[in-house]
Amino acid sequence: MKKAYLLTWNPENWNWPDYKEKVKVIKEGKTFIESWTSSSKQPKVGDQVFLLKNKVGIIGHGHVEKASYDAPHYNSEKAQEGLTTNHIDVKFDWLMDEIENNYIPIDLLESVFSKQTWRPQSSGIEIKEEYINDLENVYRQVKLIPNSRIDFDALNNFLENYCRRRYSDPEKAENQKAEMEEIKKVGQAAYSAFNRYGKFIEKLLPGFKMKKSNSWQNSGNLMKYFWIEYKKEGYEDLAHSISISMNAYPEYNKRKGVTLSVRVEAKDSQCKKDSVFSEKEVYKIHNSILDFPIKKTDNLYYQASVKPKERKLFKKFGNDAGEVHKELDQLEKVQIVKEIIGMYEEQNTPDILMQTVQAIAELMPYYEHILEVRENRIKEKEGSLMINEEPETTYIENQSGNTFVKNSILYGPPGTGKTYYTAYYSVAICDDLSIEELEKKSYGEVLERFNTLKKEGRIAFTTFHQSYGYEEFIEGIRPVMAGEEEKKSIEYEIVPGVFKKFCDEAALVDDEPYIFIIDEINRGNISKIFGELITLIEGTKRKGEREELSAFLPYSQEEFGVPKNVYILGTMNTADRSIALMDTALRRRFNFIEMMPDCRTIEDVVIRQNGKEVNIGNVLDIMNRRIEFLFDREHTIGHAFFTSLKNDNSNSIGRLAAIFRNSIIPLLQEYFYDDYEKIRLVLGDNHKKDEQFQFIKKANISPKALFGESIRLESTALYSLNEDALWKIESYQGILLPQQEN
Repeated sequence: MKKAYLLTWNPENWNWPDYKEKVKVIKEGKTFIESWTSSSKQPKVGDQVFLLKNKVGIIGHGHVEKASYDAPHYNSEKAQEGLTTNHIDVKFDWLMDEIENNYIPIDLLESVFSKQTWRPQSSGIEIKEEYINDLENVYRQVKLIPNSRIDFDALNNFLENYCRRRYSDPEKAENQKAEMEEIKKVGQAAYSAFNRYGKFIEKLLPGFKMKKSNSWQNSGNLMKYFWIEYKKEGYEDLAHSISISMNAYPEYNKRKGVTLSVRVEAKDSQCKKDSVFSEKEVYKIHNSILDFPIKKTDNLYYQASVKPKERKLFKKFGNDAGEVHKELDQLEKVQIVKEIIGMYEEQNTPDILMQTVQAIAELMPYYEHILEVRENRIKEKEGSLMINEEPETTYIENQSGNTFVKNSILYGPPGTGKTYYTAYYSVAICDDLSIEELEKKSYGEVLERFNTLKKEGRIAFTTFHQSYGYEEFIEGIRPVMAGEEEKKSIEYEIVPGVFKKFCDEAALVDDEPYIFIIDEINRGNISKIFGELITLIEGTKRKGEREELSAFLPYSQEEFGVPKNVYILGTMNTADRSIALMDTALRRRFNFIEMMPDCRTIEDVVIRQNGKEVNIGNVLDIMNRRIEFLFDREHTIGHAFFTSLKNDNSNSIGRLAAIFRNSIIPLLQEYFYDDYEKIRLVLGDNHKKDEQFQFIKKANISPKALFGESIRLESTALYSLNEDALWKIESYQGILLPQQEN
């Protein structure tokens, strides 16, 4: 099985003094071996390596020449202190020349290989197997850029000197035959060059298909532009695309000369042929690119066609989305355009190709946004509700002046008290109190009131999971036996789901708040569970509101709406899925309340043994800072795992050992996919000199001891849980850095 890894280089930490000399070696067709730090010990001899320059992209490639070994720290000062880090030797066969500047931009990597982490904090991250072949192809194509040549002179010549003429078949042109043959030759050369250009770029975009370029002439009219579309696989029939356009002049200014650009585009003729939406709706979906502003970078701007489009008038707006919005009702189609600068000549081919790649990378998120908006509109349309307005968050102020949102999600890493706090929010809403007021009470008092409200039917609780569906949530059918004993038959009755039943009860008492809690809301298939009712939960679409909406349910044909006194409170574990990956329709309709680990809640928890002590708040803090460095903040560890230690009866080394054995270490194994070197780093085992205090034991195994002298295999390491360490306070003290120890 192929393996490939991502090594990182941050010039701010290490400037690689002989970088230029190494580039020269590569340009001579040779290779070189470089020792490189790797936080992972997984890379083996022969595995591929891609070098990622911080905030730039992939600039190098090679293979592992020597597997994991300890060597002095790359920082000379730390090396003098005796610090070492894990290294591998890499035989590099490609390294970007800073003059030629050919690399794979990080924005492109994030768009095309979206499931991979491209901004890691550590070196040695494994590249997902599904991406390796495509990444290899992209890298090989980028390597070709410096020596590529495309006849941009022919393109420039045709658009500058010929496109305003008329053309006819040379065989029928009589005394203009020579002129027509010349036009044909120049036109075909330009068309061929533009297609070569387009196909080169296509090889840099795995998962995208290039549509055929327009011809150089149409019924004798010479074209004033060449245009190629790139569309994501599965979306080829849609009007939207990332396009390359080379024009005799930009649409907004006929006096300007030949212009080459990359743009987020919609083909007008396809806007009319959409299988789901009207032409007007397609333009509206396309113009959602204004939802988030473009960067203020050189040669990037908005351009729009003015209504009616038959006038073929275009206006340039600069990079302020607000200015476009002011005139949107007079505009048909908005484009985002990035111009390629420089002379359009064959000798400048490498620079044109690299600028094109960078432009596509910059514009790709806007194209993806259009597709996402379209998918969400389809879901709404399938539910017989097509709402053009974006949902607005509705804040309800109760009699005491406390403000609560109708739809909220408490989100954060495991163990941060999300489910715990649903009791606080529920009681606060029902009893017209603030969270701050409730926090002054004991949790026992709050929980008692919560359970009372639950018995009264004002609070309901459910948990989403992968198989949870519309039938359980809204309404479904179930079989029942009917008829006389001798002639039993199966019939079906319509059964309301938990949410519909709850809403029906809440509607009878519309002057009291009702709270519906959905635990693990992100684990369910939102479209499958909510169906057509996803719009009805919006605060402004509730029964009795100014934009009240209702829908007829599919089984009962009963008209249903969500009462305005129903509050929906969800919880979400970010270790399962980040907010960015949530269903967009859900994300837009909920307010999100972040709940991160709070070490202050356990800062007074101290475990003592044999005259020694350790502060658990400090232990959790340093572990989370390490996890955030090695992974991300969404996979940190919550304080709730340790709150039981605040109870004097449970404040013991035995209880702490149980927490680490049953909760913390399994969680780290899940986070780091059994990469025990990283787990050791989080637990501080790497700097514990005495092995008896290391939670994860490491034993180096020599292949000779297992297979004999004749075998040639790399040494490897075996890892095991050190049960004894869990019961020793020095093990927990050792998690802290020496200056932090008590």
